[in-house]
Amino acid sequence: MLGWHIIVRKAETQEILTSWVVGLAGIDWLRDLVLEGWAEQTHKGCLPNSFLLKAHHALPFLKARKLPAYGGSVVGGENSVRFPGWRADIEFFDDIIEATHDDDMLNVAAWDDD
Repeated sequence: MLGWHIIVRKAETQEILTSWVVGLAGIDWLRDLVLEGWAEQTHKGCLPNSFLLKAHHALPFLKARKLPAYGGSVVGGENSVRFPGWRADIEFFDDIIEATHDDDMLNVAAWDDD
């Protein structure tokens, strides 16, 4: 496993706000929200790892078109190397982001990305 393919959706309508691919430590921001009591991990150890949180925890970086920073270590696979902070395949759906309210619930799915 080289990292995660993250998809952020509105929990109620399943509309996608954003998606991107990151390295192994790229879901640390979600784990931190769980530890702080601001998010719930609804699926763990199976795919996808899923998290539920209020939109106000994600909207500031989504509206700014910036993704959470992360560290970690270099991860290498057969045909790929990923460095700390690496991101790819970034998509923002601005109309859905703008229509999202702070109190909306978001479902964040983190799929294994090889």
